[in-house]
Amino acid sequence: MQPSLLLLAALGLPLTAEAAAPAQEPLVEAPKVDEQGIAWGQWWALGPFEHEVGATSVVPDHKPEKEFKKMRPGRAFDSLDQDYRGKEKSKLFWTQLGTPTPHLADVGKLDFLAVVPPIPELKNWNENAVVYLYREVIAPREMVTEIMFGSDDGVRCWVNGELKLSRNAARGVNVRDEKLRLRLEEGINHLVFKINNGGGSWGFQMAAYSHIEQKRINASIDLGVKWILSRQLIDGSWGEEHGRYRNGATALAVYTLVKSGVSARHPAVMEALAFLAESPTTMTYSAGCHLMALHALRDEEYLPWMEEILGDLLSWQTRQGVWGYPAGHADLSCTQFAALGLRAAAKAGLEVPERVWIDLAEGVIDHQQKQERVETPSALVDAYGGRISTAGFAYRPTNPKHATGSMSTAGVATLALCLEQLGEDCPSKLRAIIERQSEYGLNWMATNWSVSSNPGKGDWVHYYLYGMERVGAFLETEEIGEREWYWEGAEYLCNSQIATGANAGHWRDPHGRTESATCFALLFLKRASKLAFTDPHGTGTKRVSISALDAGPIQVAAMSASPASFWINKLNWAVVQGKKIVSVEYLGRKPDGDWELLTSITAPTEPTPHERFAGRHTFASAGTYEVQAVLVLEDQTEILSGVTAIQVTESTEAGIKDYALDAAKNLMPSGQPQISASTGANPRSMVDNKMVTRWVCAGNDATPTITIELQRPVTADKILFTHARTRPIEQANNPMATRVRVWIDRDDPIDVEIDPLARSKSIMQLPEARSMRKLKFQILATTGGGIGNASVGFSEIELQGPRKRRGRR
Repeated sequence: MQPSLLLLAALGLPLTAEAAAPAQEPLVEAPKVDEQGIAWGQWWALGPFEHEVGATSVVPDHKPEKEFKKMRPGRAFDSLDQDYRGKEKSKLFWTQLGTPTPHLADVGKLDFLAVVPPIPELKNWNENAVVYLYREVIAPREMVTEIMFGSDDGVRCWVNGELKLSRNAARGVNVRDEKLRLRLEEGINHLVFKINNGGGSWGFQMAAYSHIEQKRINASIDLGVKWILSRQLIDGSWGEEHGRYRNGATALAVYTLVKSGVSARHPAVMEALAFLAESPTTMTYSAGCHLMALHALRDEEYLPWMEEILGDLLSWQTRQGVWGYPAGHADLSCTQFAALGLRAAAKAGLEVPERVWIDLAEGVIDHQQKQERVETPSALVDAYGGRISTAGFAYRPTNPKHATGSMSTAGVATLALCLEQLGEDCPSKLRAIIERQSEYGLNWMATNWSVSSNPGKGDWVHYYLYGMERVGAFLETEEIGEREWYWEGAEYLCNSQIATGANAGHWRDPHGRTESATCFALLFLKRASKLAFTDPHGTGTKRVSISALDAGPIQVAAMSASPASFWINKLNWAVVQGKKIVSVEYLGRKPDGDWELLTSITAPTEPTPHERFAGRHTFASAGTYEVQAVLVLEDQTEILSGVTAIQVTESTEAGIKDYALDAAKNLMPSGQPQISASTGANPRSMVDNKMVTRWVCAGNDATPTITIELQRPVTADKILFTHARTRPIEQANNPMATRVRVWIDRDDPIDVEIDPLARSKSIMQLPEARSMRKLKFQILATTGGGIGNASVGFSEIELQGPRKRRGRR
């Protein structure tokens, strides 16, 4: 009996007259079925065929494709025994892959270099080639099921002899690249794939369509937030593109952290805001991110600040309705961030003139390609027929316009927010144009679908995905074409995140912009945060810690927040021995530090068996704290709980450092310093007034020395030293200077003790303010390996003078 007949019989389905055959020994075992009752037959492969166009196109057709038209649901495919001529006129047959036992939809990745019989006389037999895959699908009834698949390179798919998908692509295998709804008839159905290859690796993978688990997304978000926090510099900033966009990366990080659940009063946020306040935001990207960040804080205190930035942003709009950097040529990328900033300002209650939105919409449409009719994706055929109108968006309105995924998401999202902001005041003619062009843009996205690369460009994939999230949010849609954009993008991001090692939590970027790439990835993932546990005070991680049951008769619980909370989770009342409880004291300490009283709770006169004795305390600084409860009885007996630990991520404002203010106080730049060092590259990094740059000596430098000669004398009474590595993530095994010898002009040297804590600056206070022109520093001692065995240095050496009193005019 043929394999398909055995499957039919096993499923209790009728055999057609054409399918009937004399009884033979079965070729397969009883079929396995999936949750829908579908039995997936074994893969058969045919190839390699000569395909001169390689990876550039899945056409032209080859001889086997004529046979696919004969496939009919309910009938076995009777051409599996036919032979063909392939590369070098080799004789090709359909070959069954693996064991004859049928499998479920997902059988893992098929490596054609391993499973397709090679052509011995042809060395590069896999170059410019095509292979076909076939499998039977046995359905217990008429039904629809969804599959996903990926190919290296392009792919075509037929279902029951009808072409359902055709994709030209030069890519590796990603099982979520394609999604297809299979409309199955009762009984036998036929599924065929054609995969072309240009050279190198060659493969295919298919699986039943499914969503990634929410807990994986939550874990990815928490890890990403932790990494972003670990990258903050000592002055409160994030250093990416610091020279050109001083405020941009920091504003984007603040927006991302707050949107990811971090409190607006978190020390990292407060220090970042202090940094942003010290210098005006002068670039379009930065202004858009800055407005979004301030709006996300939900505090009217920031409205005047937002109004100031909004005024600048409005003044930068060009006559064409779009934005540049602001100088130079305008482009759709700058325009998108300007539009997002305008929307944030409008949402906060600030006025954005109606004309701004109208001009913006018209300017965005100028960046769109001309309409093009292309083959319709299978899921949209019922709505659009065989051909569909598409028009992507380009970076600039030049001709010809080269559309990309990131610019198409920017165009569609920006048009959507224009309609949102104009509302009923949108001119009817403009509304009709926006709706039509938005549809063309969405169709372009659907027909050029990818979540693993930026269509039309390849790189900037995380920026592209953030744009896709904006499209989904503004249009309130779960699908783009046939694709569930969020779940497919989330799986790609979770799979591509660096999840292990000392630098875990970020997403790689080919341009080195890992901080912004990670921010964009987190902003995409947090779209579904309502499904996750959201921590209003932290990062979504577990904040309650409980002492071990076997550590004492009292089990204490502590919750990290601002203020932190403490309570008795469990109490063995037998140890009280009928005595009256006077109070419960909660003690806290840094690990290995001294215990200090946090709060004392007076016990009620008659506590119930479930009394929690809850207390609260606000810690002065963030960090890890150990907590212990002490039960005080009427005879002064004290009963101790076990110890638990919490991670405090918030503190009082007294614990917030004001290092962001130092750059404005630094007198060093006014002296036009010339600097040299005994070893190490770019010593000028220590006097550029930026914490993102640094100098370190060579590891074998036994006398690390720095000399600064000022072209103009400077009057100062303080010298500030900032360690070379101030990010929390950089602290593992990195030595710090602990003592420095300082020469000022021709004076005798002075030895200065340096605080080894990376997040603290050390200040050398002079007896009085004095003029100086030449400074020399020699590092005498370090943590860890000692002088001559470690690379140590500073990110900045600063000079500060006494504050000048303002006199009356």
